[in-house]
Formats: sequence, C-alpha cells, structure tokens
Amino acid sequence: MAGFIAPAYGWRAAFVSSALGPLAAGAMVLSLGALRVPGGGRFSVHSLFPLRAWQRVLADRPSAGYTLGYMAHCLELFGSRAWMVAFLAYSASLHGGDSFPWSLAAIAAVVNLLAVPASILGNEVALRIGRRRWILLVMAASGSSGLVLGWAAPWHWILVLALLVGYSMLVMAESGTLTAGLVAAAPAELRGAAMGLYSLAGFAGGLLGPVVFGAALDIAGGTAAPQAWIAAYAAIGAGCLAAPIVARINAKTAPR
Repeated sequence: MAGFIAPAYGWRAAFVSSALGPLAAGAMVLSLGALRVPGGGRFSVHSLFPLRAWQRVLADRPSAGYTLGYMAHCLELFGSRAWMVAFLAYSASLHGGDSFPWSLAAIAAVVNLLAVPASILGNEVALRIGRRRWILLVMAASGSSGLVLGWAAPWHWILVLALLVGYSMLVMAESGTLTAGLVAAAPAELRGAAMGLYSLAGFAGGLLGPVVFGAALDIAGGTAAPQAWIAAYAAIGAGCLAAPIVARINAKTAPR
C-alpha cells in the first residue's frame, strides 16, 4: 500500500497511512473495556512482566531453545524485510538497461506475500521429519542463502528475484514450527508466560535486525561495496547459522 501511496502523494502520506492501522487496533482494544487479569484485578507491572515465571521458562532447555531460536529468526526476518527494497535498488544499479520490470516496492510486497505460506507448509514438513531437525535445517539454509543473495546482486534480475523469493521462503519456513514447538514444550502452568517471553524476545530480535544489517553494511564499506551486502546478510543470518552448532553443543552437555 505504501508503495502505491508514496509516488502519488509523497513519503509522508505513506507513513501516515501506515500508522492508521495500529491506531485503529489500539482503539478497538480500548473499546473492549478495562483489561483485567484472570481472577480479578487490573494489570500491573508484575502481571505484564512476570520475571519469576520467565526465569522458570528459561531454566527449561526446550522452552529456552525455542525462545532464542525465535529471536534469531525474527532478527533475520525483519532485517531482510527492512532492507529488501534497498537491496533491490543496489542490484538494479548494477544491471544497466535490463533490470527489474516492476517497481521495487511492488516486488518487495509480492515477495513477502509469497513467503507467508512457507511457514504453514514448513510446519507440515516438521510434523513428518521432526521439529528439531526441520528448524536446524531451515535455519542453516536461510543463513546460507542470504550470503548467496548478497553475492548475487549483479546477476540477471530473474535470478536475483528467484533467489530473493527462495531466501524469503526459507526465512519464514521455521516460524510456525518454532511457535508450535514452544507451545508443546512449555510446562502447562507456564504456557502463558512462555508465550509472552517468546513474543517479547522475538520482536526484540525484530527491532535489532534492521539495525544490525545497516551497521554491518556501513562497517563493511557502505551501500556501494559488493562485500558490504554479503556482510550485512551474514550479520542478520549469524544466529541462524550458529543454531546447529549451539544445538549440538547443548545436546552433548544436557543432563542424561
């Protein structure tokens, strides 16, 4: 939507129109009346941030693993999404006359939409081969394909788009599996706290992702340097690339 609004009415209008959604959501929540905790009473700092319950969640290895995995996943997801149009612009600058036939914002929107079903299909695959195996396989694949995508910027636009779609689908492919895994792994009495911490950690990673990408891009030489884009994708994919190694170390040190 922002991609259509910005050319017609300017970038400020695109930001304002995008902000209307969260404002409408806030109004709907407020219209439901005062929020209350189960058993009566209003929300407090302790009910919003149940630190003791979160400590118990993190003490549970499977729950902690899914939570940290989701943080790494969101860091890569939001980092790649936030910089997708900029990457496409950089790639287009290397193609000369034969480049992307659509607006870059429209391409990014389509790529993001195509990637969504991968989360659902990925969870179906995980049910057949095992959640842990699927998550580690997909994380290693998404981190690796990000490196290939950064390196492939000068290639023909068809190849760049194919790689971008494949990468975006891989980034999304373990999302549903991570959530399903946490729900199954968390102790029943801690499930609500576990989901709260899981979401908080995930969107903290989402907040950091674009910053990590941009910082790596600057450190490695800036937007005009080919190696900088590879370094940026490596930076946001580092957590996913490290996941199989961390899982292997944890498996060796886990109590028997």
